[in-house]
Amino acid sequence: MGYFSNGSEGAQYQAEFCENCVHDDHQDCPIWALHLIYNGNEEMEQNVLNPLIPRDGIWNAQCKLYVAKDEIEERHEALRSIRDAARGDLLITDSTPSGILAAILETADRVLEGGRG
Repeated sequence: MGYFSNGSEGAQYQAEFCENCVHDDHQDCPIWALHLIYNGNEEMEQNVLNPLIPRDGIWNAQCKLYVAKDEIEERHEALRSIRDAARGDLLITDSTPSGILAAILETADRVLEGGRG
């Protein structure tokens, strides 16, 4: 589990990882909340917390659910390109079923509007 010997160490971890993660847009990361709630509960530490923020020697490793905000933007940019190409008929060939193309466009629109794919 993420063990922080003092508040400064916890704040440094948050600055390095949490503040750059898509799961903590409003300081509402469920992983961080679990660590605050169950710190000191040995059963929860072993079974839940340790796998989420593993230790790397004396340091806390990156959270297993960490997804950098800038990676999401890069993925969205690639998805926009695919969506725009599909809309521009660049992906349509004689062998492209219209249902597949519709699914690509629908999924791209949903993800880019903030939903999940």
